[in-house]
Amino acid sequence: MSTRFFIILLLVCHFSLPAQQAGSVQKRLDRLISYCKIEVPKDTLYQWNSWVTLGENTSAQVPERNEAWRRFLLSLYAHVGAMPNQRVNPQQLTAWSQFLTFPFLTGRIFDLEKHQQVKKQPDIITTSGKGDIPMLLIPPQGFNTELFEVFKQRHDSRFKFFEIAFPVGKSSFTYPQTTSYETAPWLSAVEQAIKEEVSGMDKPFYISAMGSGLYTALRIAETYPDRVKGIVSIDGQFRTRRIDTRTGLFAEPDYRSTMARHVFPLSLVIQVSPGTLANSYALTKDVARNQQYLNAISPEAVNSIFRYSQEFRTQDISSFFKKHAIPLLSFVAQQDDQSPLAGTMGVITAWQEVQNQFPHYPISLIKIADSRSLSFMDQPALFDYYFNQFIETPEKVVSPISTHTPIQVERASPAAEISQVIASTKLNLKYSRPAKKGRELFGSLIPFDQVWRAGANEATTFEASNDLLINSELLKKGRYSLFFKPGEQSWTVIFNAVPDQWGAFTYNRAFDALTLKVKFAKTLKSQEYLRYSFENLTPDGTDLIMEWGDTQVRLNIEEFFGLPLPSDHVLGWNWTELLTDKADDGVNTDMTDGKALSYVQRRDSLWFKFDLHAFPNKKAFALNLLFDTDNDQQTGSNWFGTNTAFTFDNALTLWMQKSGSGFQGLHGMMSPGDFTSNNQNLTITNNTTYYLDQDRKMYIVGFKVSDLNMKGKTLRLIGAVGEFRTWNDDIGDTVSATLQIK
Repeated sequence: MSTRFFIILLLVCHFSLPAQQAGSVQKRLDRLISYCKIEVPKDTLYQWNSWVTLGENTSAQVPERNEAWRRFLLSLYAHVGAMPNQRVNPQQLTAWSQFLTFPFLTGRIFDLEKHQQVKKQPDIITTSGKGDIPMLLIPPQGFNTELFEVFKQRHDSRFKFFEIAFPVGKSSFTYPQTTSYETAPWLSAVEQAIKEEVSGMDKPFYISAMGSGLYTALRIAETYPDRVKGIVSIDGQFRTRRIDTRTGLFAEPDYRSTMARHVFPLSLVIQVSPGTLANSYALTKDVARNQQYLNAISPEAVNSIFRYSQEFRTQDISSFFKKHAIPLLSFVAQQDDQSPLAGTMGVITAWQEVQNQFPHYPISLIKIADSRSLSFMDQPALFDYYFNQFIETPEKVVSPISTHTPIQVERASPAAEISQVIASTKLNLKYSRPAKKGRELFGSLIPFDQVWRAGANEATTFEASNDLLINSELLKKGRYSLFFKPGEQSWTVIFNAVPDQWGAFTYNRAFDALTLKVKFAKTLKSQEYLRYSFENLTPDGTDLIMEWGDTQVRLNIEEFFGLPLPSDHVLGWNWTELLTDKADDGVNTDMTDGKALSYVQRRDSLWFKFDLHAFPNKKAFALNLLFDTDNDQQTGSNWFGTNTAFTFDNALTLWMQKSGSGFQGLHGMMSPGDFTSNNQNLTITNNTTYYLDQDRKMYIVGFKVSDLNMKGKTLRLIGAVGEFRTWNDDIGDTVSATLQIK
């Protein structure tokens, strides 16, 4: 669950006492101000009282109440300092304000002061199951294992379950009086109790954890890394590190502290939480339809959930992924649009950030569409398919199947997808198409100098099957979130390595793969719906064009061939010219045409430079050096090109063509018999180095002198060029070169 969603829920928690309680608004505001350690002028405090009171007034008009919440949130963020006014996204702020109005419209308001006598729940681990494979079950913090009931019933015969029941309400664990970013005393106590139970288990075990229970699972695994066989995460929620919302980078300690207070400023004084019941709608689709279940959720349980979850979210768990390699299967629900968490992609984003930061860590990330958080209830067949595969071979990464697609729902901004193939590369772009609807777009609806999702709903995604040049800058093959940052003079284009984000709310600049400054153009005709297109197609490239309103942005895309270019140092060697060749004397004028052959000997290596009249095809090339190593033209095989009088007893060949993001083919030493029989038997392949430069029109190749098996010190040779498996032109049509080996 994202930080922003928790902000919403916490504010709902804090400000949802009935307005008729004497002094309740003033009391809650005093607690908030004290905790956040901020000074609020009297006139501002008066306004806050008025706004919150109006926001809670169920008899007031909805638009008025929304506006009251909006003004309060904006002022609160500015005072806390974690989200200055100019950084607040207007659309986001409006959505949060409307969300805050919802709990009071439902009339679902609890008063915890009426529930002082809370029955103590045993803080122990219970066991169940008939199987012999130990599995530790960890629910979200603040819940007990009732959420696992369906899961246990399906796998009862296979496992022996050790079930953790987190304390709720009043328990033997005392909540701290102040909340520290670095430590959570109650959490340490819970961990210690679990570890004492685990230490007595006599077999290696698995752990299955839900939601915020994942943090506890990782802490247990860190304590017993040799005994945990694998971890199953069911919508596991965590943060690797806090992000500075102002910059998109990892937050510095002082800002992290501010953010911690901002995200859960009320974790110690939560009184009531009607808004948190919306979270229950996200557990499963069935539970969402079961109002009786929702009504049974106790206020003390809700209170405990937030104490656990919010303090848990301040912990930094990135060190676990750095140090360990315990197999982990992560189920992430791709919530449908009707879910309260439909716009919360933070779970997927967090896991993809882990995969980017710690590629060595064995994570199987499975995204299950048409599901809520308890995917084993909503999609049991899919869940068990991956779960059983993981239990059998946890060390093997689970491969997702592609037969399950998300449910299609009608959206105000319809989904769209375009594809294009250039050379050997497939390009694909997915986005949602918002409409202009008479609005002023860039600089108003979409503010200047703020990261925009380049569409609507989910962030726009761009995928390439091979490496590319975008406006002459390299972008490695892969799948990216595409963002724009509009400006008054120019735009910034961002390819971010974490796909599947919801909007730009969880955008993290640390994972940017490529950023570009580009110009934009104004068009005569206004485009009502956002539109992307591939235009100006060439054999190796195309333009990606974005149009909306009267604004157009164009990106030039070319397939990156990865030619191994020679350095200036190599080009500056003291090359000696051996042979020259006139232009257009090859078999095919559309193919590579030789111009000159030069060489240099550097210690125990020979280097040859082929200067070319034409180098038209960077997708395929071929060069040959034909050697007479015994300086005897009466022995050897005759060359089959133009210079048929030349005999050779050894040859260096490079037949290469573009394949994916590199070149494949043959390069090494070959005998004359292999040339004529097409056996392609390379006697030596390891010592060859080559460079290609299409702009300078040259090939350079180097190899060890010892690879020639020289009979003496005198070497005769000619060169030949062409394209993959196709000879075209000799360098030395009727003559050969002689050189002395040092």
